[in-house]
Amino acid sequence: MCNCIVPPREDIYAAMTTTIDLQEQIEQLDLRLLQLLSERVKCCQDFDMDERADNADFSDMLALWIEEAGEQGIDEAIVEKMCKLTYLLCRKGQE
Repeated sequence: MCNCIVPPREDIYAAMTTTIDLQEQIEQLDLRLLQLLSERVKCCQDFDMDERADNADFSDMLALWIEEAGEQGIDEAIVEKMCKLTYLLCRKGQE
């Protein structure tokens, strides 16, 4: 027989509501991220740069992303990968 303490029913419902609210909030954030990526690709399509300028822009972009990641306490190695993927996504949008 379990000697577990069962939380009151109200606590269980509050936790479920909080979980559902958080899931909905995360879904909204994901949708915003995708919308922002789409907007970024459209902006990149307006650029027609030579390769040197493009590499300089990527270096600046990467430096910004890594700096911001550090300031916000986000894993810089993961953000670097995200930055590279975002860059590739924009490059593909220019083709």
